[in-house]
Amino acid sequence: MAALIESTTLPVTALYAGLLSIIFAYLALRVGLTRASNGVMHGDGGKQDMVRKARVSVLLADTVSMHDLGHRVRFTRLFVFVQAQGNLAEYLPVFLILLALLELNKGLSSYFLHLLGILFTVARISHAAQLSFPDSFPKQCREFGFLATAAILSTLGLLNLISYFTTPKH
Repeated sequence: MAALIESTTLPVTALYAGLLSIIFAYLALRVGLTRASNGVMHGDGGKQDMVRKARVSVLLADTVSMHDLGHRVRFTRLFVFVQAQGNLAEYLPVFLILLALLELNKGLSSYFLHLLGILFTVARISHAAQLSFPDSFPKQCREFGFLATAAILSTLGLLNLISYFTTPKH
């Protein structure tokens, strides 16, 4: 039994699960504190629909300017923080599952897995930073975050398929 447990450790996946969970906790805390300071229990308090439909610059107490469908609009900071947290929540589980499966199959060096982990972490930080603070980071940060995430997930998926078809079946 001890040999089975020892052979199934996932140190690379554990490292990135830990790092990315800290980032996720920060994003969640930021959402929670912003909700609390604005008296909002869920979502963004309903103001976002009104702002989005108007398609004009609406001066709210705490807003962020962004381009939406070719129009410059203002989003509440809470809305943007919720989006940044939710975006990581969408991609993180898939990344960790694919990384863990590849690490379990031992088809690649840990250096390559670390490369994918570092790139994914940088991509998600870049995306969240630009989404949260669009005046401080160029839009290319968000674009890089999206494209790198898509490329990394596609790469992991493809490598898992290759691993499946090239590993002898018992």
